[in-house]
Amino acid sequence: MSSENINTDIAIIGGGLSGLSLSILLAKEGFEVTLFEKKDYPRHKVCGEYISLESWDFLERIGIPLNTLNLPIISEVYLSSHQGTSLKSALPLGGFGISRFTLEELLFQKAQQVGVKVLTKTSIVSYSDNAVETQLGVKHFANLVIASYGKKTNFNIQVKPSTGQKYFALKWHMNADIPKDRIHLHFFEKGYIGSSQIEEGKTNACLIAAQELLENSENNIDQFMHRYVFKNKEAKELFENATLLFERPLSIGNITFSHRYPSGSNLLLCGDAAGMVAPLNGNGMSMAFYSAFLLAEQIKKYRKTPESKTLISNEYEKIWKKKFRNRLLVGNWLQHASLNNFAIPTILKIGKTIPALLPPLIKLTHGKPF
Repeated sequence: MSSENINTDIAIIGGGLSGLSLSILLAKEGFEVTLFEKKDYPRHKVCGEYISLESWDFLERIGIPLNTLNLPIISEVYLSSHQGTSLKSALPLGGFGISRFTLEELLFQKAQQVGVKVLTKTSIVSYSDNAVETQLGVKHFANLVIASYGKKTNFNIQVKPSTGQKYFALKWHMNADIPKDRIHLHFFEKGYIGSSQIEEGKTNACLIAAQELLENSENNIDQFMHRYVFKNKEAKELFENATLLFERPLSIGNITFSHRYPSGSNLLLCGDAAGMVAPLNGNGMSMAFYSAFLLAEQIKKYRKTPESKTLISNEYEKIWKKKFRNRLLVGNWLQHASLNNFAIPTILKIGKTIPALLPPLIKLTHGKPF
């Protein structure tokens, strides 16, 4: 084990969307930034791979050339239930499709270009408000330590109680004949699968369902798909007419959604580490980018203030709650509704009767360009 000590201005734990984008913003402001990521790039992740257009200009500003990638622009949503009800609606702002594999690689390359020290295959075993220690025993001392470690961590952070419901998720890439400008959400008992196009004409399909459905299927994915997912005729047709590009789906289990907020006690929290929005919200990646933007603004504002750490923590917490609390509440309510066999078909029937109701509901889960 090493006893080496290293100094840096800012240490960021986690190199997902929020960690990478935050590191780029801060490095461009002249900070010495070290980012710790336990895995390597590029990599696939379980993700819906739909991003609200509120993030487009932000990504272009930090140097991600979206305009050159010929990405699908998504302006409609189509919903179906296993009871046969369906509904199509416009998306008030819209979004675009891009894989995590491609997007994180672009962010990783940009971070290195602007001077971020990115340490991949590096796990953090302990931390304080001014230092982190890696699995190799190297201590990195920093003026600020920021947690951006995503859905899961071994760290003990302050959270508000979750609903207790556990979910699991699956993801496929496929070649499928679906409209380029539409995202599909196919609901089944206690879950749903979303599909939309990403780069190069490929389709991403991402499923989330109550954990007990897989357990009831002897933890066999094929059995689960036939027993539950394919009860929705349109979900079944998606797979029957597609060519799968993964040998097996990516998977993640024991997911919970809680109302978590930056506590201000010792770590600044960014992205999913601060609050993980339910995927049915369709806006998790934009929230990751926006939280990075908001935190970077506070760090820049108070960088030369003697009590900067306290001021940054307090102000960021206030702004974070103001910007994201309603999105979390609406998203988690929608996720809870997806567990009810009658809620989704009822919502779709009401939406067909009164079409003007759905766009305002969608709008509650999205923000404005930043």
